[in-house]
Parts: sequence; structure tokens; C-alpha cells
Amino acid sequence: MNVLNVREIIDTEFAVSFEDGQKVYSLIKNEINHNGKVILSFEGVSIVIPLFLNSVLRSIPIDFENSQISDLVIFEEMSENDRKIADIVIGEIYKYHRNPEAYTAAYKEMLES
Repeated sequence: MNVLNVREIIDTEFAVSFEDGQKVYSLIKNEINHNGKVILSFEGVSIVIPLFLNSVLRSIPIDFENSQISDLVIFEEMSENDRKIADIVIGEIYKYHRNPEAYTAAYKEMLES
């Protein structure tokens, strides 16, 4: 199982952009396809925001049907607070995939108000 270091991939200690998350996801996807699992290291990363984590993790349930994120991606060197954020993001990803219509309706309602 290979280790992907987020800091090295995004070339900054700030894991904050959607685009950087997509870079990480493309490497995760490749590793899972070849090795079945991947370790994602946050060593050297000082800030992680939900947007970044969402872009890294949101496609796993689609691309790897019937797989749990926790079965495919192991997080290392993540602060306790960042791990809590990751757990919330993962929970929201699964809620969305169970009922995307409800999320779309809520989003439209929010925009209209």
C-alpha cells in the first residue's frame, strides 16, 4: 500500500482549494485501482478545510461502487480536529449519495430565498 503525501502533491501546507483536492483524488483513484487501498498522509499540512476534503473524497462512492471510504483510504498525520472535519465530510458525502434529490431541492430553495 503506497503513501500519498498531500503536502508534496499540492506543494503547499494549505489544503484549501477544490482544484488541489482534485489533484489528490486523481492519484488516490489510480492507487486504489492498482493496489486496492492508499494511505493519505497530511504530514506538513497545517490547514485543511471541508471544501478540499470534499473534492478529495466525494467521488469514491461513485467510482468504487459498494466501497466505504474508510476501507480504501487511510488517513495519517492528521490533527484530531482535521480528522473530525474529515468524518463530518464523509458523513455528508454518504447522506448526499443516499438522497441527492433532497440536497438539490434544499440548495434550490436556499438560492430562491
